[in-house]
Amino acid sequence: MSQPTPRPRVLVADDMQFFRMMLNDLLTDQGFEVLEARDGNEAMEVVRRDYPTLTLVLLDMVMPVKDGVDVLREIRANPRTEHLPVVMVTGTEVTAEQREELRSMGATGFLSKATPSTEMVSRVKQLVDEHVHRDQAVSEGAPVNVMVDYLTEKGGFSALCYRLSTQWMDLRTIQPLAVGATATLSFELPGSGEAVQVRGRVIAVRNKGDGGDPDSPPGMRIEFVSARPDILTDIKDFIAGKPRKA
Repeated sequence: MSQPTPRPRVLVADDMQFFRMMLNDLLTDQGFEVLEARDGNEAMEVVRRDYPTLTLVLLDMVMPVKDGVDVLREIRANPRTEHLPVVMVTGTEVTAEQREELRSMGATGFLSKATPSTEMVSRVKQLVDEHVHRDQAVSEGAPVNVMVDYLTEKGGFSALCYRLSTQWMDLRTIQPLAVGATATLSFELPGSGEAVQVRGRVIAVRNKGDGGDPDSPPGMRIEFVSARPDILTDIKDFIAGKPRKA
């Protein structure tokens, strides 16, 4: 029997109880699970605790203790949460300059409290489709054809990466390392023109034909255990098909 699909989890951070209750009712009726925070500190507590299962954050710009802009900065400064979609919610008009500044800080989008409820729910669904479904595809990996040099305690070796995600890479090699072995990986994303390095650990080894597919290549899957946030961002953008920034 298949497991039911988990409901998307949305954090609503706002100091107005009425607004939190309204969004909670609207989104729950549409199949979302809603978490609430009354100020910026509570919002960060929820993000730190629940970030692996959070789908989206709806963040009021003006809150006591810590405002939404400060919360956005903290979310984006943490490599674990930097890709979490964050929508800034405001009860006042936001100028074009303010929008541009917030986007440069990592805001995913904007919602006005004056937006009709049906339109607000539609916008939340759209953001989930745009970001969550894309992120799921990114985490599952994409087929590539990239040469990888990897350095271990026993020396340096080369292999072919045939599938890449933001968390791991699958390498084709007839002499895989043992599960648990670590290595420094050097490779170049197609079109980047520059090599990057990450630290990885072998989490699976494959023999030819494993899984019932006679054409499946021998090799290993290496999980990234240490990588600069900008490298992970470049990998994510590459898999998602986003153009590289000059």
